[in-house]
Amino acid sequence: PGAGHGVDLLPGRDGESLKTWLAAHPQVEVITRDRWPADIQAATSAAPQARQVADRFHRLTNVREAVEKILSR
Repeated sequence: PGAGHGVDLLPGRDGESLKTWLAAHPQVEVITRDRWPADIQAATSAAPQARQVADRFHRLTNVREAVEKILSR
């Protein structure tokens, strides 16, 4: 698949399937992921060359949380 297309949706939430998948695909340059700590750690250790980005949903979530924090002061 070309840019802008999902490649795989992996099972589990412990990061192990992501590590395994990345080991089999060392050419990965960009990883779109959520904020789950196990995925962050797996992506960082298994693909240090890859740029990690948040998807649109999680970017919006980050903005909402920041605005709520400011407004609650």
